[in-house]
Amino acid sequence: MEKYTNNLEALVNERTDQLTEEKKKTDALLYEMLPRYVAEQLKMGHKVEAESFDCVTIYFSDIVDFTSMRKARH
Repeated sequence: MEKYTNNLEALVNERTDQLTEEKKKTDALLYEMLPRYVAEQLKMGHKVEAESFDCVTIYFSDIVDFTSMRKARH
């Protein structure tokens, strides 16, 4: 019974570590898409007031192999 308990505890710890790593990845992606203060407010379940800007630029671009370049840096 003790062996089973130890194995179960090790499995729970491993899964907890995996969950923590996935949460870090999810947060990093969220922070790339939204300003950090907006992301934090939304994660806490708070409403975020819309903002208005007089002048903005939206730039769309496709850089060949950008994803693989970013992965190589990490």
